[in-house]
Amino acid sequence: MLCPYCKNEKMDASACPHCGLQEKEALLKAADIYWAEGKQDLAVDYYGRYLALEPSDFDTACKRASFLCSMARERRDTLLFQKADQGIAGVLRDHWDWKAGHQNRVDLYYCFGKLGDLLAEYQKTGERDPARAAACGETIRLIQLVARFQGEKPGVSESLREEDDTSLLVRSFWPLLLAIGLSWIMALLFPSGGPSPDEGAALNVAFLRQAGAVLSLLGTGFYGIWRFQKGRKGDHPPKSKGPRPTLEP
Repeated sequence: MLCPYCKNEKMDASACPHCGLQEKEALLKAADIYWAEGKQDLAVDYYGRYLALEPSDFDTACKRASFLCSMARERRDTLLFQKADQGIAGVLRDHWDWKAGHQNRVDLYYCFGKLGDLLAEYQKTGERDPARAAACGETIRLIQLVARFQGEKPGVSESLREEDDTSLLVRSFWPLLLAIGLSWIMALLFPSGGPSPDEGAALNVAFLRQAGAVLSLLGTGFYGIWRFQKGRKGDHPPKSKGPRPTLEP
């Protein structure tokens, strides 16, 4: 068989002759290394194998349950949700005073939209077991607070939205308005229809003036459209494809 830590062969589950670690120690040390390296599935598996040999290790059981909760939230995986919930509930069964465990369950159920189920469970537990009523009451208040926060997402009023759009239009298209005004002033000051001793040169000047006016209007117009669209995208950023919201800081 292979040592879980150094991966060298050994005869049995006793201490490894290469690294000197017992089976339980090797499993725990390898699990910590795997988690630090981002190999989450391997880490959780090794923590589980360690707990099968050392079920009374409260700290490691809490760590494994919390890691499963984090993985379920990140991946939005229903199977991981069940494993995480079972892991946290298993620790709470013997350590009901583990406040972080109750908070993790609220966080987990919040991310999967199941706060109503968790609320009903804690209400029944508090009514059935007076010894757990105090912790149930605190968790129920937390669930109600989170549910209220979830249902009271502030919106932007229509008047503010209209004002923002108007100011964005002005900021985006003021160069176009300025170009139109200058073109109109130039047309008034230098009309193209008057007599000229050199009619060919006058036509060239008029053509260049009109071409410059058209190019300036097109340029400022396209610039205004680009800036307006950029501003609207800034007001409505794309939805994140990452994990769902969490209550953890």
